[in-house]
Amino acid sequence: VAPAELLSISAEGHGLSTLCGILDSRNDKEGKFMDKCEEMRAQFDRFCDGQLTDSGTTQIQAISSLQMKNIRKYFVPGIYSFDIVGFLDTTLLKTGKEGYLFTVDGVYYKEFLEKPGHFRYNDVAKTAIILPKPKDNESTLEIRFQNGRWVRWGGYSLYKTGAKQLLDGLCEIAARYPDEDEA
Repeated sequence: VAPAELLSISAEGHGLSTLCGILDSRNDKEGKFMDKCEEMRAQFDRFCDGQLTDSGTTQIQAISSLQMKNIRKYFVPGIYSFDIVGFLDTTLLKTGKEGYLFTVDGVYYKEFLEKPGHFRYNDVAKTAIILPKPKDNESTLEIRFQNGRWVRWGGYSLYKTGAKQLLDGLCEIAARYPDEDEA
């Protein structure tokens, strides 16, 4: 609340109860954000034992400063670590220039020789493994959106079954925490 708002609240006779209501609303939003973030990180952590990639699955605490620098350069300028759920670094030297960045609102991704992309969890209509192959990492994960658009993840470094399960779980969590703009 800006100082001018405090003055106008007091001047209008609404007093402390209105100010507390504003602060409670703000604290409630922050609390819901933290609940959502913690729930999503717990979901991500369930897949950190080789279910998504052979190596390179990074929980938020383990993102290196080089990876964070490159996440900001190649994925999302200005992102804060508290917005990150987890990161799948698919580069050979784990530099953070390519991979899958899971945030509280959606996924930023950059596959080898592809343009970067982004989508929000609330926009996902369904996920499916198409073109299944004997080796899971050779299959393709298709993500269909409510507007009819779709993307396919075919990167060799990603295990599609685990990625589908993770993405489905994160979409379910996001659906339980509707955005303030949409509510």
